[in-house]
Amino acid sequence: MVIYADIEWEYAEYDGYYDSFRVVSATDESGNELAQHLAPDRRFTSLHELQDALALILGIPAGDIILDGV
Repeated sequence: MVIYADIEWEYAEYDGYYDSFRVVSATDESGNELAQHLAPDRRFTSLHELQDALALILGIPAGDIILDGV
């Protein structure tokens, strides 16, 4: 499944990391907005971490998610 994502990088400390990003929007192939299911203050340190979070929301394996736009 292709997820179109828009992220915003932040160069501030978050959970011991200094390079993190937040998801501005994440839309699936059907146009469903998925970012609303993520905590608004949630920060990610890798795209794999984002894939894992989206996989939990969608109920599919993280390996089946292709991130586009990032």
